[in-house]
Amino acid sequence: MANIAKPSGINLLWAAGGTKVDPGLSKTNIGWVVELPPYQYQNWLDNRQDTFIAHINQHGIPEWDNETEYQGNLSYTQGSDGLIYKCLATHTNFNPTNPLNSAYWTRAFEVYGAAAAVQAQLNTHLTNYATLSGITNPVVARSNLSVFSKTESDVRFAALAGNSGQVFNVAPAVGASHAVPLGQLSSLLVGATESTPGQIAIATLGETEAGTNDTKAVTPAKGQAVYLKKSGNLAGLTNPALARTNLGLSDSGIYPSNTWLIRTSNLGDLTNTSVARNNLGLGTIATQPIGSFLQAVNNLGDLTNPVQARLNLGLTAVSFADPNIFLYKNENLFGLTNPAQARINLGLGSAAVVPQEAFLFAANNLSELPNKQTARNNLGLGNLATANAYGILGPDLTFTNNWDAQGGATQLPNGVKIQWGNVVVGQTITFRIPFWISYSVTLTHGPNALGSPGSGITSKTLNGFGLGYGNGGYMWMAIGV
Repeated sequence: MANIAKPSGINLLWAAGGTKVDPGLSKTNIGWVVELPPYQYQNWLDNRQDTFIAHINQHGIPEWDNETEYQGNLSYTQGSDGLIYKCLATHTNFNPTNPLNSAYWTRAFEVYGAAAAVQAQLNTHLTNYATLSGITNPVVARSNLSVFSKTESDVRFAALAGNSGQVFNVAPAVGASHAVPLGQLSSLLVGATESTPGQIAIATLGETEAGTNDTKAVTPAKGQAVYLKKSGNLAGLTNPALARTNLGLSDSGIYPSNTWLIRTSNLGDLTNTSVARNNLGLGTIATQPIGSFLQAVNNLGDLTNPVQARLNLGLTAVSFADPNIFLYKNENLFGLTNPAQARINLGLGSAAVVPQEAFLFAANNLSELPNKQTARNNLGLGNLATANAYGILGPDLTFTNNWDAQGGATQLPNGVKIQWGNVVVGQTITFRIPFWISYSVTLTHGPNALGSPGSGITSKTLNGFGLGYGNGGYMWMAIGV
């Protein structure tokens, strides 16, 4: 991806002077649906996003807040003291500037220059260690090292320059660290070869320069005349220009050191600082002392006249009032000093403090009643209020009926059944509604007046009856329960 240039106007906040309305938690949870978003909501959202982007642009690392869940070994934040902290354990609402929260936060970076100070001390100790120059008690140090001082050694051994009166008697050497007697030394002085140690001749200057003789040793004096010394730093070169060419160096290597700027001088060796600032594109503000400006880490604590600053920002006395006299939106009225008086000021009645479970909702059609019988009693309703007027047999308001041109039947709410129809001698009638207990049957002349008195009923059951004898047709009616 190509480099993305930083846009201008990043600190101009959308709707900074417009109407903004917080859409609330429930709307924030679901977001936009199929709707035309109210401009006040959209202004609020865009303003909050622009404000946070401007905050990041200004601070680099966002300030700590008590709402974010910071992730262990991942999150960084800026404390109120202006320092950067690294999260050690996942948590919410543990202020990094509080020393009691050290299990959750630690300083992310060392104080500038602290590492250099430690390095300087380490370099001093390394120098003292290499030269032993920092030993404060040499006597104890020699005792710990089991060595003698020079004075003690001079008393015990011959002087370095020799002492003609001091003779040392030694046995023939049998180990690498043994002294060698003169007789044994003479027997060992043989000509040196590549495989046998011994005496060797010294090479001349010409032999040293030619470098072809493999049987003679080169002395330091001959080596100094032929070879370059490390301590001379190439001072013995016979042709420096050819040497630079052999090293692949350009002509810049022959200019004096004051031709260049020295890094450790921190631009202090510039010959014209004004021209240098112009070449860097710096304005006159670059030469102003830091005290001319407000420092971000001071959080406006370096204002010379806070009262005038608040006036310039258009702030009222509310801006420096005690925050405890105000209610915070995220506390949801928790800070009210007298909730009862607040409800009166809002015009709320005593029902406002009763939980919603104590009320009935119209949409639930009285299904929330805890005791329906008690509710019916409170309404003055009797048992008839629970009777079903349709389709249920029993002592209620059910009217069962079943009739046609040939006859019929009906059942009253009190359980009484009335059935009727036509019958001829020898016919058996089956009731449309069986009786439960008993009934009475009455016969009358039929509509064609064929029936005559003296008819008789046989085979009477709760389900029906038969006409045993008589003459012609009759109309019958049965009543019972």
